[in-house]
Amino acid sequence: MTVMDTADFSTPTGAILALEAAYRARDLEAAIACKDFMAEAELMLRRMRLPEIDEQIVTETARVLELSFRQFIHNHGFPSFDGVDARFPYAETLADNLVIVTELCCFPDGHITEQKLIVAKGAHGWRVLNPLTRYGERPSVA
Repeated sequence: MTVMDTADFSTPTGAILALEAAYRARDLEAAIACKDFMAEAELMLRRMRLPEIDEQIVTETARVLELSFRQFIHNHGFPSFDGVDARFPYAETLADNLVIVTELCCFPDGHITEQKLIVAKGAHGWRVLNPLTRYGERPSVA
């Protein structure tokens, strides 16, 4: 059974857990399938307040984001989620298809980290974008 066989994209937290399962399995293609680079590109370009954002620039930006993600994993390896207990105490809905989920990662040594993840709902369910801190501010939904 593969990571994608058990992935649950019906909820924002399910998408996050699927991505972390892909990291644990060290399955790059599964990790890619858990993300939405098009939605991430749209949010990033909106934040830049460009005078015009057309489909071509969104598609090209998404392609660059995916290539960057692949290169990061190639250069640095997969994030370690072995033995991590993930908890999701808060979710803030920004729009029907956009949520900021607070995740607490409890590591086996007792260390706890917190991150806020942007998760978007598209035609194939929920997918993970980058952590909120990568944008420096809340994404615009206008």
